[in-house]
Amino acid sequence: MQVFEVHEIDQYPYMETREVLEGLYIKDVIMEKGKEKVFLIVDHIMKRIWIWNGPGSSIKLQVFGALLANRLRNQLKLFYRVYFLNTLSEKDPKFLEIINNKIGKGRARDIKKEDFGDLDQLRMNPPYLTIFKSSNMQKIVQQLQELPIPENMIRTFIIMGGAIHSEEEIFKNFVKEEKLIKKLEKLGRLNNGFTFFDDQNYSTRILIKNNKIEAIELFIKKEGIPPPLELEIPINKEEKFSKEQDFNSLLEAFHMPPPEFTVEEQERMELFNKIKSSKKENE
Repeated sequence: MQVFEVHEIDQYPYMETREVLEGLYIKDVIMEKGKEKVFLIVDHIMKRIWIWNGPGSSIKLQVFGALLANRLRNQLKLFYRVYFLNTLSEKDPKFLEIINNKIGKGRARDIKKEDFGDLDQLRMNPPYLTIFKSSNMQKIVQQLQELPIPENMIRTFIIMGGAIHSEEEIFKNFVKEEKLIKKLEKLGRLNNGFTFFDDQNYSTRILIKNNKIEAIELFIKKEGIPPPLELEIPINKEEKFSKEQDFNSLLEAFHMPPPEFTVEEQERMELFNKIKSSKKENE
């Protein structure tokens, strides 16, 4: 397999590839020395171009890598397809098979300035990127679930079609065991204008298909989660509140005593009752 490193340059087109000829195995280059780099791996047998974005690589370099991979595909032709190696878990057998391959030579050549069109022509026909509102959200959700979660990170929000979602963890009882299931809950639609996430711990992953953004995932680092609040004030536990009591005593506590009257009010009440009883006798 051939390996190309993505480089940023000062002048248009601001990017190029440089073939990696040092190192015996792919894993020696991308795993150990390439944490902040982006690489393109060309498999001439399977006709595939794999993009590897190092976990510390910049967004700009990752974008350049995707553009250069397409240029490399146009150069090779013959049904080569572009895939992201980051979509595979590092424990996936396919991932291990790829990185354990030896670095070799092939017919792919570096992408240089002359492989790009004229700057004025590029300005006239810019590659637009739009937000995509899919009618098949379930398919997008399935794609997201198949992607491995980045190491030591937790997915907090997913933005799809202008709506924001969050994952809710629920326990479900099966015949022999209890399982923790993650269910996607729609929180609501985003406001018109812009939504600003003011948090330095957020990391973003974007799912793109045919120049359309299908989903945006927001992650936070596990160590960035604030610890649960602890009560530091002293608590006095009284025995009468923590001990079981008779329920009848609770009912007696709500019993209202009869109202108390003054002497004059009692005399009036007695007179009123006498008059009332004499009327009944006369009837």
